[in-house]
Amino acid sequence: MQRAMLFALCLLTILGVASLSYAECPAYWTRFRRHCYRFFGAHKTWSEAEGHCNSFSSNGHSDEEAIAHLVSINSQAENDFIYTLWASSRETAGNASQLWLGFYKPNGRNYFTWSDSRDIDFTFWDIQRPNNVGGNEDCVEMWEEEIENHRLKSWNDRPCLNRASYICKMQLD
Repeated sequence: MQRAMLFALCLLTILGVASLSYAECPAYWTRFRRHCYRFFGAHKTWSEAEGHCNSFSSNGHSDEEAIAHLVSINSQAENDFIYTLWASSRETAGNASQLWLGFYKPNGRNYFTWSDSRDIDFTFWDIQRPNNVGGNEDCVEMWEEEIENHRLKSWNDRPCLNRASYICKMQLD
């Protein structure tokens, strides 16, 4: 009897560890490394998009680390992944050429930060950006330009009240 109990306990432990290492994203979300991403084609202001992202969480709770935010990008590989996800999904958004990122200036300050509080390990600004045209470009988009037959997927600052499609990002449990 003790052997059977010990075996059952070991089996449950193994299954629990295995399920942690193979966490899945919710339906309609795409996994990349340890995060889940979802494209939304509706054009929203930056604050509306961030608020919509905040309505999702990876564990059904409101833990700060589980709540989704507008996408933060921490490497060239992730930037490329975001561009590919956007490019493959945006036909539903009228081929929009702008995509909100979670990079913004809080309360009009002079520095950018990620809405999910991640460290700034990577940026991919377009040439001569950020430029704060008009003095109110406090939010950041990924945009697409074609120059000499190359598609650039760089970043641009723009007014937060403009509207764009967006991608939400949340951490896997």
